[in-house]
Amino acid sequence: MIKVILNIGVLKELLDKHHMTLRMLKRAIKLHPQTIEMACSGFPIRVESAKKIARALSVDFDFIFMKFA
Repeated sequence: MIKVILNIGVLKELLDKHHMTLRMLKRAIKLHPQTIEMACSGFPIRVESAKKIARALSVDFDFIFMKFA
C-alpha cells in the first residue's frame, strides 16, 4: 500500500488562502478527523485519504503530498 506525507508548510498556506481553519477542513472532508490530525503530525496516510484532502483544498494531489518510501 502506497502512503504519502503531508507538506505542512504548504497546507498552512492553503488554509490561509482559503480563509479556513484546520477544524473547518475536518468538517469539509468525509474522513475520520484523526486521519487529518495524523497527516498534520507527519505520519504517512493512504493515497485515497490524501486525495480527499487535496480535493477539499482545490489543489493537485502532488502539490501538497510527498511519496513515502
